[in-house]
Amino acid sequence: MIAAGSRRRAGLLAFLLVAAGALLTLQVRAPERRDVGGLGRLVLGALVPFQAALSQAADAVVGSWRALNEIGQLRTENARLRAEVERLRRELAQLAEASAEVERLRRLLAFRPSVPSATVAARVVTRDPSRWYTTLTVDRGARDGLRKNDPVVTADGLVGRVLEV
Repeated sequence: MIAAGSRRRAGLLAFLLVAAGALLTLQVRAPERRDVGGLGRLVLGALVPFQAALSQAADAVVGSWRALNEIGQLRTENARLRAEVERLRRELAQLAEASAEVERLRRLLAFRPSVPSATVAARVVTRDPSRWYTTLTVDRGARDGLRKNDPVVTADGLVGRVLEV
């Protein structure tokens, strides 16, 4: 019974404090009723620690919400930047291959005048998958003037001979 009575008293006290706070808030908000008097100042003074605690809790919740929101934005931006890095890496690889091809073509253009006989340019179509014999298939043949045992040269020099036509 004692516990029930003290619970009722605590509930009544809480109700009275909330009601007093609400009435004082209404009074302070109305411009013509700003003067709260001695009793009002006493109640407001008692409520200040609670108001400060609630304000700090609200600030913590708002700060946490902002941090969570910012984390989501950072994850989205991170995914976008990763995709852009991957795209730029592919582009860099393509540019490096194009640069190497340009360099090969420049060497071939410089090489052509130094070869006394007629040359036939060919593109590699397939490579032998084994490492034991390095044979290539090119897109030129007898119709293009190639014969068995003709030399195969690049801008770097002699690299082999024609095995079959």
